[in-house]
Amino acid sequence: MFFIFAKAFSESNFLQFMRFILLTIFRPVNFLITFISGFLAVLLAEGGIFSHTTLYFGVLIGSSAALIGSGGNIINDILDQKTDKINRPARPLPSGELTTKTATRLYIFCKLSGVFIASIAGIIPAIIAGITSFALFFYSYSLKSIPLVGNLTIALLTGLVFIFGASAVNNYENALFPFIFSFLINLIREIVKDIEDVPGDGKTGITTFPVVFGVPLSKKIITILILSLIIATFIPFVLEIYKIEYLIIITLSVNPALVLSLKSLTKAENQKDYSSISSNLKFIMFLGIFAILLGL
Repeated sequence: MFFIFAKAFSESNFLQFMRFILLTIFRPVNFLITFISGFLAVLLAEGGIFSHTTLYFGVLIGSSAALIGSGGNIINDILDQKTDKINRPARPLPSGELTTKTATRLYIFCKLSGVFIASIAGIIPAIIAGITSFALFFYSYSLKSIPLVGNLTIALLTGLVFIFGASAVNNYENALFPFIFSFLINLIREIVKDIEDVPGDGKTGITTFPVVFGVPLSKKIITILILSLIIATFIPFVLEIYKIEYLIIITLSVNPALVLSLKSLTKAENQKDYSSISSNLKFIMFLGIFAILLGL
């Protein structure tokens, strides 16, 4: 599929395309994180037992999720160029380093490749991949401008990766709490990112929650969500779903890190501050998944 796609480019455009993939809009760090999330989703569904089945479906689901996630980032950048000229002017599209035409081709490649790889894992994974791909498009096209709706959409889709992984091995028993944990922490992160983007969003008419209702109220909602998440992390242990190893990691690392993020939020004043909090929340999500794996 890649070589067929590559023929659509002239030599110069193809070199530009490859540079684009590796260094800029493809966001290799996000790609790797999404791949790992997909792989871990399968590992969790298999009860933390590493086997040939886990490896096979983990690679398929991880690759599919990473490609679809990258496609979502690309279409968002394509449709968000006006805002990014203010919020992120160094990105390849608003800076003029990359053409919209090339970006669109890469988006199509990621979308089709992601769904195709998911179809190898099974019909249900393919359906989930297709729905996710279209949902990411509609998020970028319109949903992100509806206060909280866009945030809820991305949080749901991020949590859905654990259902995605479970569908590949037809075992959903261990997917529920990782889904809830991922949903809550990514909902928090999405609102933080919206606060970070207020300068550009406000000038270009994107009506996110912080733009419409203000940063102070947004911070209050984040505070409530973080406190709710901290309380929720103890429930699986109380219900004897996870073992003591889970509680130890949650108590000594995940929840203290959430408290520190909340403290940083109260002092945050500029885009750099909010960007740092967003990155920390991404790391905390992996700490939480690690705690779940050890607690199975």
